[in-house]
Amino acid sequence: MSCSEDLGELIVPPSVVGNWKLESLEYDVVTTGMKDGEAFVLNHSGEGKEISLSIDISNDPTNKFVSQGWYLVEVPADFDATTFSDVFPFTDVHKSGTWSKESDKLMYFNFTGIPVVKAEIINFTDKKLVISYDVKVDSAIEGVACINTISGLYTFQKQ
Repeated sequence: MSCSEDLGELIVPPSVVGNWKLESLEYDVVTTGMKDGEAFVLNHSGEGKEISLSIDISNDPTNKFVSQGWYLVEVPADFDATTFSDVFPFTDVHKSGTWSKESDKLMYFNFTGIPVVKAEIINFTDKKLVISYDVKVDSAIEGVACINTISGLYTFQKQ
């Protein structure tokens, strides 16, 4: 056996299992739709504020996670590009689900009622997890159906 083979057996990758507290959140939102026969696009970027979100990730046979807490974000509120701050509590659909880690660079989060979120792992150590994702969510502004394409960058600290 060579020294490099011996060292390979000693290297233990970090575990995603545990309690993770959200430290920071950056987001870009592109909202598209049709109003009175005209296509529109609203763009918005920002950072999460008043963050108290944490996620418990388990490695039981079903790989469950449970989220609690919230964070504050600003979102487009109307067609005049007026924005408002809204608290996004992690309840109902976002509270729990299952996860899987495909590789050192890719994770999936499966929430009930929305498409699976594919998250790229940007940085992962014993104490830090940085992921980015893109997701599409249907909504309405002033009664007009819209599609929000959301890109996010989340930085978590292991507790």
